[in-house]
Amino acid sequence: MNLNINSSNTDNYDYDAKLRDLKFLFHSRMNGEASNQMKRLNSVYKINYGVSLLHLKEIAHEILFSASECEQLWSTNIREAMLVACIQLPDAEATVEKMLRWSADVATADMAELASFLLFYKTADLREFSQALIERGNRFDFTIATHSVARALQHSRPALDAAQVVCSSIMQRNEFSISEVRSVALLINRLYADNIAPKIIAEVVEYLRNMNADDAQKILYSLDIEDLK
Repeated sequence: MNLNINSSNTDNYDYDAKLRDLKFLFHSRMNGEASNQMKRLNSVYKINYGVSLLHLKEIAHEILFSASECEQLWSTNIREAMLVACIQLPDAEATVEKMLRWSADVATADMAELASFLLFYKTADLREFSQALIERGNRFDFTIATHSVARALQHSRPALDAAQVVCSSIMQRNEFSISEVRSVALLINRLYADNIAPKIIAEVVEYLRNMNADDAQKILYSLDIEDLK
């Protein structure tokens, strides 16, 4: 196998050959300890190599996949292949319909966070995407919506309307999972850091205070807003 794969020579061979080479690269960067730990935590993936995000980004520059091939990668149920698909899917392909379809396949908190950070935040209409996720209500949908909005704000993408949708949903919830605690804290910290919607931030913080629940307290402890805790 040619290990010097690069963007100039990967357009001339078919998807199956690319996938074989991609798996070889995953195996070469495999972190056995991380892979075993992930397998113990969940067994939802067909294969989980435990490759770090840094190495995945490097690998994603080695073999290029078309938009349709990214669809195939996402469907492999191989953790690393799914993340390469997130990295390589062209921004123009991140339609609400497609991102809702992809997000329905998310089955772990790890994938919810990474796919949001790499791809879902680029969804063409983030407000519509967030609203649809919240209404659908799959296990990780709220986490995806919240992480995606926070990531969009981090990249200075228009996301105020989507943030309002998510914050409204926060104030209608009675409990938060571990992944939701992390995503809500990230979003509120991002809004505060960018000085966006201070009134909404205050309302959310007040709501969390009044919940008097452990998960709400965990969110409050994670906020970088001492005067509002």
